[in-house]
Amino acid sequence: MTNDPAERAPIGRIDVSGLPGPDPRPDPDWSTVRKVSESGGFIDRSPRATRRHLTGRNHQFNAKATADTIRRFNAICDGQRWVAGLALEHLVALGEAALRLGTIPEAIDALERELARESRPKGREPNSRG
Repeated sequence: MTNDPAERAPIGRIDVSGLPGPDPRPDPDWSTVRKVSESGGFIDRSPRATRRHLTGRNHQFNAKATADTIRRFNAICDGQRWVAGLALEHLVALGEAALRLGTIPEAIDALERELARESRPKGREPNSRG
């Protein structure tokens, strides 16, 4: 190909008669393609259900986490029907409240004691014999 305008074909005078036409083959049956791919061990790379919502939160926040922590965080979001930004806001507020009461480990211990107390039958102490 050249940049010399004299050697270029003028617009509108390009012969395309020798180019092949549209592909005559029909589109494949995608359910069959999926079955064959799955039986061959191929990984499905189709987009997952989106977790994107328009909430007015417009700043990015990135953090490294273990796969388990991310799974648990997403389970909280899904279970409460919260977007990730709202869950983060609630968790930060919870952390701030815990810090007002002491340290995070102290707050977690207090929460665990409260949950254990709620799960016991009423009127029974942990060391009582019945």
